[in-house]
Amino acid sequence: RQEAFVVIARAFKLEEGSLYDVAKFYDKKSMPVDLLPKAYNLKGFKFPYFQLQFHELHLPADKVIALAKSSKASLTSFLAARLMKSIYDGMPSLSRNKNITLGIPVNLRNYYPSKTMRNFFNTVFVTHKFEGDEDINFLASKIDEELKDNLKPEKIKGHMDNYQKMEEM
Repeated sequence: RQEAFVVIARAFKLEEGSLYDVAKFYDKKSMPVDLLPKAYNLKGFKFPYFQLQFHELHLPADKVIALAKSSKASLTSFLAARLMKSIYDGMPSLSRNKNITLGIPVNLRNYYPSKTMRNFFNTVFVTHKFEGDEDINFLASKIDEELKDNLKPEKIKGHMDNYQKMEEM
């Protein structure tokens, strides 16, 4: 396995270890990561590889940033709140007692030094169970708090260590 990695690294003229930089920070004794609660699954037509169909949307950045600032949350949290609320609004009424969980990509270059030019990210999850009367500002601030908690370096390290454990299985 290591030999194949070296061959690939040489083929791309990369330093050894630079293709997967996070592996050198792996700690086998790290704390286990909390499991996510069971969540609602989106329904609908699935494409190959179980992909859902989404539409691309272009918005004026200055207006969206102003809305995020008025909700006292980051742009990421504001957009996640909007997405979560739209999922809730489209859920069948009998499913509205389920959690909604979103995966939000995180740039790992802020946590680990990396020489690779490849994507270097992980996903953190935020979960909310609607009670029916949440407004976007409340939801955005709640997501913002949960996101900040999930972005603590020790939690990111725990997630990455768990992924590395799976790689070694």
